[in-house]
Amino acid sequence: MTTLALLPGGQASEVLREALGEDPAQMAGVADLIRDEVTARGACPRAATIRRVCRFVSPAVALDEAVVEDVCDRLERDGDLVLAVGGVLYSTPLRAVDLGQGVLRFASSLSTRRLAAQVVGIWTVTGTSRTCQVADADQARAAIVAAGGIVITPSAWACLDRTPRADQDWLAALDRRLTAEPETPASLERDESLVWAGCAVADGQIRWQAKGPEHATRLWRVRNRWGHWHYAWTQQGTPSVAPFVSLRPDEGIRTVFALARALGEPLVASISRQVQEAVLSVSQWLPVAEYRFLAVSASRSVVDRNGSRWSLPNDRVAQVVEVLGDRLGLVFREETH
Repeated sequence: MTTLALLPGGQASEVLREALGEDPAQMAGVADLIRDEVTARGACPRAATIRRVCRFVSPAVALDEAVVEDVCDRLERDGDLVLAVGGVLYSTPLRAVDLGQGVLRFASSLSTRRLAAQVVGIWTVTGTSRTCQVADADQARAAIVAAGGIVITPSAWACLDRTPRADQDWLAALDRRLTAEPETPASLERDESLVWAGCAVADGQIRWQAKGPEHATRLWRVRNRWGHWHYAWTQQGTPSVAPFVSLRPDEGIRTVFALARALGEPLVASISRQVQEAVLSVSQWLPVAEYRFLAVSASRSVVDRNGSRWSLPNDRVAQVVEVLGDRLGLVFREETH
């Protein structure tokens, strides 16, 4: 015979916290709620997932849908979830990124408590990232493989070997696309009038200008009625008056770095050195591949509309600077205190 009991709010919150292993009101707890929901279903609409997570914990915790959506954004960027066409979230397999010295960074739709039950070590959860310091690397690798996962390097995880650099070759490839399959001017404006902003580079920073000489740039962007950015590449003039080729958001972001490099105005990032770590600040959004390489290398991060700030252990700084400088043309300036 099963007995049901109605728990008061405070007690319900404590029971949920114990079952989840994290505070359901904090980012780590919200992240695991989303992971559990997507893993359980395998695939589910993103909007419905966010609503279900809020409704599930509502007897114990009042979650703002906007907060849950922001956490979901981070999980998608970090590779814990995959957002496919149509706004559908898919669960992901277990991947452990080997950072050296027995440190593994995990990317998976499995919740942290499920991972910790399979891989023995000292777990550190910061925001949405999960890191484990293992004593026996071979034992940890065997446990990960037994769970259907793999252990990979940071560069393999970020797919750097399969992603083009942001350079003149990238721009030349865009020109070939523009020549082969140009889109008709104003073809995106059938349902709404679009005000395109052109990409301008000065002093290592990007500016998007809605007005000015149309020949000043070949890269354009506009936000559509649903709030999504659309990028386009032209020979001369805005996509409203000139043939263009549409770029996916990640392609548009990569083109920003390539254009800055080609113009001899590479974008600038800053490094602030501290005793045991350095803080790297980038004002421009990074392409997915380089973002994921930096994300697994960093111990902490803050990503907002003003860019991103990353705390890096000193022994990883040189590699990150080399990779981002080579692939994106980023120039790093040391901040003095």
